[in-house]
Amino acid sequence: MTKQEAQFKHLRDRIGRRFGITLTPQLHQQMIEMIQQSKGRFVEAQSSRTTVWDLNVLDKKIRVVYDKTRKQIVTCLYPEDSLEYAFLNTLYRY
Repeated sequence: MTKQEAQFKHLRDRIGRRFGITLTPQLHQQMIEMIQQSKGRFVEAQSSRTTVWDLNVLDKKIRVVYDKTRKQIVTCLYPEDSLEYAFLNTLYRY
């Protein structure tokens, strides 16, 4: 399995578990294009290689980590203003 295939599989698993979205290759490409065309909201640069974006995907706000070198989405997270984020942040704080 290539790095690109592994990143897609990881994203597909996470977006399905966290948001109930079935990630198809077409939807994946649309999400990448949203980032490349700045149609999402840039949040921060994590490193020289990865950036964080908030995207609206199928009417759900999703935070993603984007690998600029590979031009791939690495993973998806709950947005900071979501109840899930608040719960997990409280749970793992201590």
